[in-house]
Amino acid sequence: MRTLSLLALCLIFFTSCDVKPVAPPPKAEIKYINIKSYNNKFVSADATMSMALIADRDEAKEWEKFTAYYLDSTTIVLRSTYNTKYISTDGNKENELIANRVEAGELERFTIVKLDSGRVAFKSFGKGYVSADQTRNSHLVANRKEIGQWEKFRIIEVKESK
Repeated sequence: MRTLSLLALCLIFFTSCDVKPVAPPPKAEIKYINIKSYNNKFVSADATMSMALIADRDEAKEWEKFTAYYLDSTTIVLRSTYNTKYISTDGNKENELIANRVEAGELERFTIVKLDSGRVAFKSFGKGYVSADQTRNSHLVANRKEIGQWEKFRIIEVKESK
């Protein structure tokens, strides 16, 4: 009887959740990437920290892989390949970047600003430039008005993640 009740409870829970499959933005060029910060560390969507983006990894593994949807030559949407959620700025956490969105809207879009030596800066929609903030243990936040050293990144194309 307990097994049946537990099974019924699980069935009710999972069928009542509003879980939608994550679909890529339409008409986007798709690439698989790693991102390196100015400190030569890989950016990670850290599963132990609620999927916050942090630039503190010496090597790229599954948490450090992202799917990049290039909407045009300067606009990108990023998705964690680990949890398949889109990257967004979290207004509740001082615009910290986090991989927790099921759909990609305007707040999940970033403008790529090409810099010298193959580096780029990311500018979020209405929030500012993305920074690997050393005062916050290299957490990525989108709150800078200008591009300084902490706001410089490298995009490294990698093979598709399975």
